[in-house]
Amino acid sequence: MRRTLFCLVSGIASLILSPGPGFAVDTVQIVSLGDSITKGVRSGVTAEETFSSLIERELLDDSLDVKVTNVGIGGERTDQALKRFDQVLALEPQVVLIMYGTNDSYVDQGKTASRITVAAYRENLEQIAKKLQQAEARPILMTPPRWSADARTNGVGDNPNVALEPYVVACREVANAMKLPLVDHFAHWSKTEAGGVNLRDWTTDGCHPNPPGHKELARQILPVLGKAVHSQLALAQSDQQEEKPAPGAPTHADHSYGPDPRNVLDFWQAEGDGPRPLHVHIHGGGWTSGDKKVDFKTVKPFLDKGISYASINYRLTGQHPLPAPVHDAARAIQYLRSKAEDWNIRKDRITLSGGSAGACTSMWLLCHDDLADPDAKDPVLRESTRVTAAAVSAGQVSIDPKVIEDWLGPNVLKHRMINMSVGESTIEGALKNYDKYRDLYVEFSPYTHMSEGDPPLLMTYGGNMTLPSENAGHGIHHPVYGVKMKEKADACGVECHLLIPGHSESDKYPNANAFLMDKLLAP
Repeated sequence: MRRTLFCLVSGIASLILSPGPGFAVDTVQIVSLGDSITKGVRSGVTAEETFSSLIERELLDDSLDVKVTNVGIGGERTDQALKRFDQVLALEPQVVLIMYGTNDSYVDQGKTASRITVAAYRENLEQIAKKLQQAEARPILMTPPRWSADARTNGVGDNPNVALEPYVVACREVANAMKLPLVDHFAHWSKTEAGGVNLRDWTTDGCHPNPPGHKELARQILPVLGKAVHSQLALAQSDQQEEKPAPGAPTHADHSYGPDPRNVLDFWQAEGDGPRPLHVHIHGGGWTSGDKKVDFKTVKPFLDKGISYASINYRLTGQHPLPAPVHDAARAIQYLRSKAEDWNIRKDRITLSGGSAGACTSMWLLCHDDLADPDAKDPVLRESTRVTAAAVSAGQVSIDPKVIEDWLGPNVLKHRMINMSVGESTIEGALKNYDKYRDLYVEFSPYTHMSEGDPPLLMTYGGNMTLPSENAGHGIHHPVYGVKMKEKADACGVECHLLIPGHSESDKYPNANAFLMDKLLAP
């Protein structure tokens, strides 16, 4: 199986890693959305054996910068998925794998009909796909796997496949009508069963896949996933090669805020009476990669509300270890404040956002004491680095290997962010010289600086709470970071909201934008 998956993944990687000269590829954000089959973890199946983890591990092992976030929830139907969809969109996915039907179609004991009708299921699938398309994410529909022939009968005494098959047909029809990619697990499992395989050998209970079953799911997903990602990247490359002005081009593009070539930002100036609030985005990439480029669809909601928007680049740790990436971001905030009169910026209304390492930097700036130096010769450095609020996604609240290994297990240390942040090429080197780097690790961990009086914070994470962390990608973006930060924020009396699908929600803000606009537009 490992060899087969490797061949599939190598083909996908060649598509994604070689999109054409001059085309920059950021981390590919993939979300797995579904019920307990997607969630995967159960007796006999560890988190690292689920199809989502298999896909991510294979892609990461092939040196592909990808993040797969599993937000499957046991027992969930399509109507319930729609109720939490803002949390899915908050992850800013580029591709979403969608698998429902097993719970939608099931007939409970004492009942005579499925939990929801085929018509409702079809409509819900269409709504899910449309919401993703509106967010410019690419949906991939998947039929659920077939139940085994000896599975426990349902409430009307039938094998559950009898009720499930019309929902499978509806899923195929939605994919065909909306021209969406389809992974037909039901067809594959049916064909395999007809060939003599007992599906009980692929499941824990006749329904839920066991480790071999998850490998079969991954085997079917990878080729379709590769085509979907390649298609999206090819479209983006084509748009770049046309060299036409992009809609919503920045008011100031690639504007220098410091001495290094990476010290550049894009700024979109909002219209409105008086100085305008400003939102600043800091890209992710483990401080080792990434770019300030953002889709205008992300910027437009802010401009529509009279909020200016900026996105920054910064030096990367491959050549410039800490403090460079974080102090560059601090200087960018100071520089933007220094342009308040020219760019009509309200200096007391500046918020931050970022994913992964960008989230770490954002939280550091939110919680750290002001770096303004009133005696500096450079007038930019006299400006404040303090901000009004921050909304972040999948961020590290500590980068100290001694701390995070205790929180998350050893796999988190496999991520290059931890060693490269201090200039070491391997984690072994970082740990060997830990005493040398300890102060840096402590200083650039936002958790260190959270204290009474800090501005409000909203954090969003994926729903996979499995401990220890399954792999490097899971560990470096683990929801436990958010749990730890919220615990400290609550103890300090700091306003803090934590969104983790199926585990934590805010009673005030459904998503990051609602939080940010409330803080930016406050009187």
